[in-house]
Amino acid sequence: MVSGLSKLIDPARPIVLDTSVVINLAATGVADRILAALPNLTVVLDAVQEDLRRNSESDRPALKVLEELIETKAVRLVEGTNLSQGYFESLVAGSGPDTLDDGEAATIAYALEQAATPILDERKALRICRENFAALQTASTIDILSHPSVGRSLGRDLLREAVDRALEAHMRVLPDHIDWLVDLLGAEAVSKYATIPARIRASLSRS
Repeated sequence: MVSGLSKLIDPARPIVLDTSVVINLAATGVADRILAALPNLTVVLDAVQEDLRRNSESDRPALKVLEELIETKAVRLVEGTNLSQGYFESLVAGSGPDTLDDGEAATIAYALEQAATPILDERKALRICRENFAALQTASTIDILSHPSVGRSLGRDLLREAVDRALEAHMRVLPDHIDWLVDLLGAEAVSKYATIPARIRASLSRS
């Protein structure tokens, strides 16, 4: 089995899924099995659910998957009205480069208030966390997919298929996950995805 570099090392720490992460997990086709394999409580803010409702028709399948996960209690839905410490307002107000949409802002605010790990893929959200909340441990979709418990539950072949589907759905990849992806899928396969930085794709295609 491919060994991961998952940041999700504390099973008692809840994880909070951003909109893009829900889309990526829904694209795998096995989101229920992936989340069931994790020891962590999984939370989604109602603002993320609303993001999916407002977004394009292409996101409707992800909304359906999320609603099924909520119904089966694989995911706990939390109302944003429960946020109380002002983080949300600070993240949605101000200049464009330093503000986020409601789903991202609610995800980060909840994580800050509840000592949880926000699962984020968007570079802007990650940058804002890094610059303003340095003590907050963030993670990404691949931190979920590379979790050892997920690998054991799915097996290598199904994990490979799940990751491939998420990449087809434009899952973003951070540089420190490239080696894990190459180990799982192979350099040639990884080099074809547009969400892999061009410099890395060029390097992989020559290897």
